[in-house]
Amino acid sequence: MTTTDPASTPTSRPARGPARPHPVGARDGVATANLAGWTLADLICGLDSDLVRLPRVAHRSRRWEPEPLRCLAVDAALAAMSSAGTVAERTGRPARRARGLDRATGG
Repeated sequence: MTTTDPASTPTSRPARGPARPHPVGARDGVATANLAGWTLADLICGLDSDLVRLPRVAHRSRRWEPEPLRCLAVDAALAAMSSAGTVAERTGRPARRARGLDRATGG
């Protein structure tokens, strides 16, 4: 009877050792990174394994919702008005950007 070395087969995985205690946070993401590595290796090698059939492999993300764009616009307007206030204090006149933003927001 002949036996083959499991390490010589392309789909074999190395043996895992016993679990060891570790400090909280010391191994965050290690298991996920390990799974991602094995999945990527199977994809590169063209293997049809359970890993390449996981839902995350061919996942298509939804379109980005417009809410983050609104938040960016609000943050930009607040920054512009803050700097306009600084200009007004320094020059004693309303800053042009404040008038423009006031018109743009209907104020």
